[in-house]
Amino acid sequence: MSFREKFDSFVKAYKAFGLRIFGPKVLLAYLFIINLFIYFDRGCISGMLESLEKQWKISESEQGALGSAFMVGYMIFGPIFAQLASKFEMKYIIFIGLCIWCVVTAACGFSGLIPAKSGYYLLAVCRALVGVGEAAYAPIACTLLDDAVPPKHRTLYISIFYVALPAGVALGYGVSSLFAAYLHWTLVFFIEGAAMIPLSLLMLVVPSQEDYRKDRKEKEGLLQSEERPIEEIKDKTERTPIIGQETNNNSILDENLGEENTNQVTPQNQDRKYNIFQAIYSLLTNSVYLFALLGYTMYTFVIGALSFWGPSLVAKNLGISHTTGSLGFSAVSVVTGLIGSMLGGVILDLIGGSKGMIGCARALLLCSIYVLISMPFGYLAFLFRTPVPFFIFLFLAELAVFCITSPVNVAFLTVVSPNLRNYSMSFQIFTIHALGDFPSPYAVGAVADFIGKRTGLIKTFYILWSVLVLAVIFFFFGALVARSKSKLPQWREKSLPEEEEEEKNPEEIINNTDQVKTI
Repeated sequence: MSFREKFDSFVKAYKAFGLRIFGPKVLLAYLFIINLFIYFDRGCISGMLESLEKQWKISESEQGALGSAFMVGYMIFGPIFAQLASKFEMKYIIFIGLCIWCVVTAACGFSGLIPAKSGYYLLAVCRALVGVGEAAYAPIACTLLDDAVPPKHRTLYISIFYVALPAGVALGYGVSSLFAAYLHWTLVFFIEGAAMIPLSLLMLVVPSQEDYRKDRKEKEGLLQSEERPIEEIKDKTERTPIIGQETNNNSILDENLGEENTNQVTPQNQDRKYNIFQAIYSLLTNSVYLFALLGYTMYTFVIGALSFWGPSLVAKNLGISHTTGSLGFSAVSVVTGLIGSMLGGVILDLIGGSKGMIGCARALLLCSIYVLISMPFGYLAFLFRTPVPFFIFLFLAELAVFCITSPVNVAFLTVVSPNLRNYSMSFQIFTIHALGDFPSPYAVGAVADFIGKRTGLIKTFYILWSVLVLAVIFFFFGALVARSKSKLPQWREKSLPEEEEEEKNPEEIINNTDQVKTI
């Protein structure tokens, strides 16, 4: 056996091993754990703000700048990594990003060993670089998962994946506040950086996006034509093609039996390759995508600031220590994040699912409703200075807010063609951070400093929470436009439930092909 044959045999065995180990469920669990660590890191700074303030004597605006610094690297490098993911295998891009994340997270811990204020500036730079590492993971991982999971369970898998967002941030609040109070805050960064190393190495075993697509098609029988009656296939291949248009057996099978991926806008766009500028132009001329993006940006502006300042807000509003406030806010966020993220996806499935443009309309309408429900509960929570009513209304507000997690991300994946999904998620990430939670933590801190330290932060919250009105409006108009587009022929055909496609028997398909012949 030649070296080439041995190498090809090794590659084939390597891919088969990866598919055996990292099936859809294991891949979901693996990506969920990485997501949990990444969002845990996001919540860490908020839980240790009191310790940072004491060590370096920093103002509230300077504290808010730490949250904004993280977003600089994240939003700048997100589109760059998305472009690279369209040219190279996704898992290698994610692996490089996770390696960067491990190194720079540990460097955040070393910044705490510098007593002078230069340690604060080093921490700010390191937080920006942590964002670079995360930018290689966040927009790509969801696309990889979307290619691996069974279409019928798509919303459920994505819901579980995004549960890590609120749960990780909330755990970051609680754990980091305990380390800051009883040990030292730098230990948090050293531990999480070391824990991510084995997880990043495992990424090299994960199958490629194309391997997952091929494996899923084979399981669905789209590439195993021998499982279907020979007569049925023969009859379909005899269809008369449109003049001037070539056809082949695979394309005919796809047209008759229904394509497994229903995200495409038009058949012509399915195989088109985009560079980053063409992709951005395509996204910005997609009215549904644009409304969803504007709504999610306003939402992120509010939630980003609330996530960063949440423990401090709870402590100041109830007159308790920062550690106790962090633990209370963490407990509420974990529970509401777990329930809300799953509940939003379940309700979307119950009312018809996320398939096609009509599914996108359902998702955006739910987002509008959830945000609207959360608003009065948020205002009521901060009217109370006693723990019981405060946490009850805070729980209800956060529960409604987290319900949009699955529907909004499914909408961004559904409203574009498959080859634009990486760009869709990365451009979404760039925009919501550039205009959302990049400026909002610093802006809230600056306004709070201007009003006054005692009540400034709480008064600023009321102004911040009112921005959610814009999110409600944009999501609602996005739902209206998506519903209107769902009536167009290309979307109406691709919004048929999968069960309906499966119910078609060979006789119906043969009759349809006979009608085409007659025409």
